[in-house]
Amino acid sequence: IKLMGCSVALVSRSDVAGQPWCFRVMTGLTTLVMQATGEEEMLSWSVTLYRAVAMANGGGYLLVKERMRLAGQAPDELAATISPA
Repeated sequence: IKLMGCSVALVSRSDVAGQPWCFRVMTGLTTLVMQATGEEEMLSWSVTLYRAVAMANGGGYLLVKERMRLAGQAPDELAATISPA
């Protein structure tokens, strides 16, 4: 699947015949519905795919922001690393 232009969404049980922990990746006319083994796995996959789609659509800012969060740096420090002084 090409991630540029995709979207990721959680799916309610009523949309997939009562199946729990489903999410979908939509691109153009194609929709891929996937099922995780539990809620935590569903959220993990959804967040990971959402971030990958954001990166594919030019959201490099999100990668920098996540690295800063993991390093424990403040948002104002993030702005300083992105914007030239």
